[in-house]
Amino acid sequence: MKTRESIQFLHGNLWVKALCAFALLAGCAFVSCSDDDDDEGGSAYGSETAGQFTGTDGITYLLTGVDEINFEYDDDGTLVGIEDWGVYYEVTYNPFTLTGTYYDEGDRYYWKQTYTVSNIAVNGSGYITSMKFSEEWQYEDDYLDESDSSSGTITFGFSYDSNGHLTKISGSGSESGKYTYDDETYPYSFTFSASFTFTWSNNLLTGGSYTESGKGTEVGETYASTEEEEGTFAYDYSEDYPNVTYQYTPSVTSMVDYIYDDVCMKGLYYLGYFGKGPAYHPTTMEEYVVYKAYYDGELEEEEEYDESLTMKYDLNANGTVGTYYYSENGGSQWYSSAYSYLGWSGDTEVKTRSSVQETDAAERHILRRGMKSLLKSRHYRERHASR
Repeated sequence: MKTRESIQFLHGNLWVKALCAFALLAGCAFVSCSDDDDDEGGSAYGSETAGQFTGTDGITYLLTGVDEINFEYDDDGTLVGIEDWGVYYEVTYNPFTLTGTYYDEGDRYYWKQTYTVSNIAVNGSGYITSMKFSEEWQYEDDYLDESDSSSGTITFGFSYDSNGHLTKISGSGSESGKYTYDDETYPYSFTFSASFTFTWSNNLLTGGSYTESGKGTEVGETYASTEEEEGTFAYDYSEDYPNVTYQYTPSVTSMVDYIYDDVCMKGLYYLGYFGKGPAYHPTTMEEYVVYKAYYDGELEEEEEYDESLTMKYDLNANGTVGTYYYSENGGSQWYSSAYSYLGWSGDTEVKTRSSVQETDAAERHILRRGMKSLLKSRHYRERHASR
C-alpha cells in the first residue's frame, strides 16, 4: 500500500526530531484486554502457526513475502526474521522478542538505530494482546558539528472479539533525548497517546476510527502547541474475492499507518499475529482525516484529507492471495503488491530462502528514506517537506 509522502530528515529542527523519533517508536507496539494473555513477562514462543496459511488443497503454506516485506524461517517453519529495505528484525524466543538495527557510517557522519519489541503477550489463539516497543537512536555529523541521541518506549494493547477479529488498539508512551549543535546542548521530550477502534459485521471489517494526540518539551519549556488527529474508514466487499485463508491485505493494514508506519507491525499483521482477516477481500475503501494544531490553546491550523481506493485481487488456485491491486480516487493507474509462499506440510523440511539479512549496500543506503523521517501524520510530513 502506498503511504502518504515521507519527508527528508532536517538536522537542527528539534520539533521535527522529536516527532520523527517518536513516530518510529509507534511502529510496533500498544495494553491489552484479553483473558488469555500470557504472564506479564510476555510469551516464550509466540504463535506456533505464524505465517502459516492452509489452502483449499489442504496444504499449509508459509508466507515468505508481501511486496517489499520478506519473512525468513528455519527448517521447522519457525519465523526467524522480518525484513524490509535492508532493516532486518531478528526474531528470537524464550522470551519472544524482535530486534532490529539500522547502521550507516560515512566519512563525516555516524548513524545507528536499534529497535526492540519485547514483553509480547499472546492469547490462546496466538494473537498478540500486548507488547512494548523501545528505540535508541544515535547520530553524529562532524562536518556540521552536530549530534543527536534519544531513547523511548511505547506500550500498546490489542483486543479481539469472540470470532478472533481485532477490535481495538490503544496505547501511550514517551521519548526523550538531546541535540547538540556548535557545542550547545538542547534536551527535548515528547509524549503520545492513541486509540483505534475497528468495526466488524458478519465477519467483515466494515470500518474503523482513530484519535491521536501528542505534545513535547524543548530546553525545559512546554511547547505552546498540541497536535490532534482523527480519522474514519469504511469498506465495501464483493463475493468475487472470498478470503478463505483470512489473510490481511494492504488496504486493511494501511488504516493504522496514520498512527504508526513500520515494517515490523505490518509484518506481524500479514503473519496473522493480529487476528483473522475479513471473510472477503474488500473492494473499496473510503478514508477521511482531520488534523488540528493548537497554539496557546487556540485553534490555528485545521486540515482535512480524504481518499478513496478501489481494490482487486489475483487469488491463487488454493485460495491464498496472489497479488493485491489498488487505484486511487477513481484513477486508471493500478498499483500492486505480490505475495509469495513456501509449500510446507508441517512434517517436511523447509527450504528457507537465502537470508534476507544480506542486503546490497546501495539498498541499505536507500533505507535512509524511512529512518527518522516517518512522521506519524500526513500533516507533519507535508508541513516540513518544503523546508
